[in-house]
Amino acid sequence: MWARRRAARQERLDRVAAEAIAEFEARVSSMLATADESHQALLELRELLARELADINGLLAPGGGMPVEMVRAQLEPGDDALAQMDRISAEFTAVRVQVIGKGAADRETLVPLLEDLGGFVEGMGELADNVFGAAEATTELRVNLQDARKDLAPLRARLQPALRAAEDELAATRGAPGWHVRQVALATLGDRLAALEEGRVWPTPEKTTVDLYQELEHELATLRDEIAQTPS
Repeated sequence: MWARRRAARQERLDRVAAEAIAEFEARVSSMLATADESHQALLELRELLARELADINGLLAPGGGMPVEMVRAQLEPGDDALAQMDRISAEFTAVRVQVIGKGAADRETLVPLLEDLGGFVEGMGELADNVFGAAEATTELRVNLQDARKDLAPLRARLQPALRAAEDELAATRGAPGWHVRQVALATLGDRLAALEEGRVWPTPEKTTVDLYQELEHELATLRDEIAQTPS
């Protein structure tokens, strides 16, 4: 009789333990699924941001007339965000591997790992919220640069030949009154064009890169008119 009772009690204990393990396993699986979803969302956002950054860098070819220095400064937060996402992704993956490698019976080891996992879910969510804003801004920057490049193409195509023509026209009036003043003015315009072409000029919302090229084209045309009116 006593042996049967002990066996029955042990059976109940085993059943309770098995149910506890099964419940804990379900909790682990649920936490892993939630963490994996957060991680996947972060990876997709990272891919979007990396693609936008790569597209923008592709627009910044040397001598292309884009405001390279300013744009590269604007890209630094995006580069930093990529580094942050790579770091948290690697750390999450390392913890996930440990969780997968532990059995549900190893509760003492798993509990702190699950706490770490929960922390990563929260951290990845916060980072994704922050990066989403950066990704939107980067997309807007890329679109603006693409539009600017289209607008700049005809301006740049006119300015270089116009500058060379002005140099020839000025050379033909060497020695005329005011020649040195016009020479300095033309050299200044040439330096400004070179700075624009090399991307060293920082535009502003009030004066965009297109505005700066148009302004330069107008000033060059005005100077050429003055040269053309020089007494022979």
